[in-house]
Amino acid sequence: MSLDADLTLLYKFADNKSLVPVAGLGPTLGCVRALASATYFDSSGVMQMASADTARFDHLPVSPFTSLGLLHEETSTNKTIQSGDFGNAAWTWPVATHAASAETCPDGSTDAEKLIETGATSSQFRVQTTTGMSAVTGVPYVWSVYIKPGTRTWCAIQFNGAGLGTAYSYFNLTGDGAVGFEGANVEFSQIEKLANGWYRCIVAPINSLSTATIKCYVYAASADNTAVYDGVNNDVALHIWGGQCEQFDNATSYIPTTTVAVTRNSDVVSTSTMGWHDQLTGTYYAEYTSKITEGVAKNQTVLASPVALGDTTPMAAAIYLLSSNAHWHVKDASGDIADATAAMNIDGTLNRSSGAYSLNDFQGYVNGAASAHDTAGTPANTAHAYFAVGSGGAGGIFTGHIKEVRFYDVRKIDTFLADLSNGLIDESAPIGGGSEPLIIFIGLQ
Repeated sequence: MSLDADLTLLYKFADNKSLVPVAGLGPTLGCVRALASATYFDSSGVMQMASADTARFDHLPVSPFTSLGLLHEETSTNKTIQSGDFGNAAWTWPVATHAASAETCPDGSTDAEKLIETGATSSQFRVQTTTGMSAVTGVPYVWSVYIKPGTRTWCAIQFNGAGLGTAYSYFNLTGDGAVGFEGANVEFSQIEKLANGWYRCIVAPINSLSTATIKCYVYAASADNTAVYDGVNNDVALHIWGGQCEQFDNATSYIPTTTVAVTRNSDVVSTSTMGWHDQLTGTYYAEYTSKITEGVAKNQTVLASPVALGDTTPMAAAIYLLSSNAHWHVKDASGDIADATAAMNIDGTLNRSSGAYSLNDFQGYVNGAASAHDTAGTPANTAHAYFAVGSGGAGGIFTGHIKEVRFYDVRKIDTFLADLSNGLIDESAPIGGGSEPLIIFIGLQ
């Protein structure tokens, strides 16, 4: 299949799992991420640890193990110590007993712990830990843990406080998994299905919740909204592994810990080679899926072309996300030239954004829907020295998956933009080896 003659930049992260451009269209991108502690799922659905300064190409963690593209995330810290060792003294087991599990964990280890019921009646069979982190009103938090059913196919996880009186949700651990009853203090709950019978259960409290110390719990349940029941002596109710408490808007990739909290640094994927870029006219396209769902009011940059690394004032053109909208943004040092918006998917499904710019002509599309057409503005004719995927501008850092990025060095017509954003135009080929500044920025806000 021939490539469009106007195409000067093409990365197919999901297809090629590489920072090398398709058919030599653009430079090979670099990746910077201090330290390791960054995980992803390989093509067999097994969690792997990426080396420092290595891009992560992620997959669906359950069959058919679909390639999801470049995994890009903001900095986050797992405050749960001994996150993969629930048999450690950092975890306490009221009523329930526990023992090492022989089940294969999502990372291929056998480090999970069994939650074992006793014959106690009207009891809560649970495991809990204290994170040492204090909750602050107005700050987002999220608690997640990997759970495999034993004799119980329902469980509950709870953020903060004793008993089930604060932020807690129930989860059905069968089929694709399902969220059950949610307590009053829950902002949102999610469940993710993995291979080998595992699920990742996620709960986020309302951000007005405040307390001295954050505690995290896992409960076995006999049914939805039923964590108090008569136990069956020595029954293995659940297998538990991989706890993660974060000060973030949603659960990010798993960060393993032992004796102390561990921080995974943000990804920086970029280049300073800009021969492919046209400052005065062009069309960008990106396919991406954000992990920041539920319409959270958080800026995220899908791509950006600032004048230089660290320059967040002028933008040639960018796609960024905020709440439930994707923005097509063009600005110079004096301020916005254009900021066109259209609604995007906020349920964790794929978005496609296209945007074009030229003299007095700025148009964006998201999933087939057009933004308003901006007919006033002059792109500044200043060369840009930096381009980043997932960051690089004032719109914040993207957390999620980026499947593909393109640049055409002309202003494509609106029907082309619409077709792009509907996924109707494929570009495939073998991998081949004095004015105010204008920046191009694609991001989420």
